[in-house]
Formats: sequence, C-alpha cells, structure tokens
Amino acid sequence: MMQTHPDIRVGGLQPFTMIDFPGRMAAVVFLQGCNLRCSYCHNPGLLDTRQPGDITWPEVLAFLEKRRGFLEGVVFSGGEPLMQPGIDGAISRVRELGFDVALHTNGFYPARLESLLHQNMLQYVAMDIKSSDEGYRSRFGVETTDPVVRSARLIAGSGIRHEFRTTVHPKIVTDRDIHGVADMLEGIGVEHFILQKFKPGKVLDPGLKESGEDWVRAATVRELARRFRRFEVRGDAMYEDLLHHAKAA
Repeated sequence: MMQTHPDIRVGGLQPFTMIDFPGRMAAVVFLQGCNLRCSYCHNPGLLDTRQPGDITWPEVLAFLEKRRGFLEGVVFSGGEPLMQPGIDGAISRVRELGFDVALHTNGFYPARLESLLHQNMLQYVAMDIKSSDEGYRSRFGVETTDPVVRSARLIAGSGIRHEFRTTVHPKIVTDRDIHGVADMLEGIGVEHFILQKFKPGKVLDPGLKESGEDWVRAATVRELARRFRRFEVRGDAMYEDLLHHAKAA
C-alpha cells in the first residue's frame, strides 16, 4: 500500500519543468499556505493554509510513481513549503522514490531548513529574499529578518547548489533595498545573486501595473556585476544586455 503523509496540504502540481530545478527534468509540487502577503505574489490561491488544493498528496505520489525513470527531480514550492509540519516526511518519501529534490523558500523557517540540510535531503535550494531589513519592516510587515539571515547563512554554507533572488517592482523594492540585500549576501560570502523583474498577471494586488523600463538603475546593475562573481538579471532583455557588456568590460 502506498505511503501517505497526512500533514502535507498540496495546492497544485506542475507535471514538468526544466526551469525550476536547473539541470533536472522535474515536477513542481506547490504546497498550500504562506506566512507573507506579497502584493506581487503570482500564486495568491496558495496563501491561505485552510483553502483546499487541487490535488491530494496520495495523488501526487501516484503521479510520481508513474514518472519514475523519466523525471529526475521534484521541486517543493509554494506558498511557503517549510510551513508544512510534514515537509520532512514528504521529501523523504520522494527521495525514497529515487528523485532529487529542490526547495523554493522565503527563508522564514530556518530550523526546518537546517534539518533538511543536515539530513542531506536537498540537492538544490532557491531562496527568495524580498527586500532589505528596512524594506521587510516597512513594506512586508515583518518584525525581524533574523530568520532570513540565518537561512541565507545555512544555504550559503551548505555546499549544495543554490541561488538567491529578489523580485523587483520599484514601488515595492527600491534601489536602496537592492543594495541592502546585496550587502547582507556579500557579508556572508554569497557569490550568486539574481534580480528578476516583476511581471504583471494574476497577482495578489490586481492594481499592480507593469514595473516599467526603469525598474532598476543601470548603475546598480553595473555595481552588482562587480560585487558578485555570478550576478544575473532575469526578465528584461535590455538589462541582460547591459550586464553582458558590464562583465566584458
């Protein structure tokens, strides 16, 4: 009989991706619930922990059983997957099926993250850093960023593949915030930092419009290219080209 785990609430399943787990053909399991309410969130249906998802955990396991030998990995995303009390058991079951595991997290649950890293359960971690310390307090309603910094340190020192990324809309995340994030990451020895442009769509705040061409200053892109060994800009061809020339200079 197939093993299940009652403490996992699944919001949805993406059967295939080659983007969310670099180097792996993977499926994405979206877990229900998040501790934040980011106005630019593209998965607002996942925010409420009490809301039923589109698929059950046993159905996810049945899907993965059929994809053994084709898919190579499973991404746990959200919402915030580390909110789930049963995340250790769920990832353990996926590893038993022979899949590598990637985690997408906002970093607010460092104890659960540390447990997974200690058990060598993860092969890739992508951490979304929303803003600077000041930005978290003023625009995300967060009282302390200590858990975020602790998680970033754990990931940076883990030895596994990872990325740190910040989504930018100039009304929510300013250049000053970007520099604050960069300072924190550089201070703990991070070498890979990504800025990604906000894209409008089905987001929590439907009034949030396109971020515009000047969503980040060109001078900031040039500076970050100098400060980080691997710095990327996603979602804007103009800045990607600027970054290419900055690295070549």
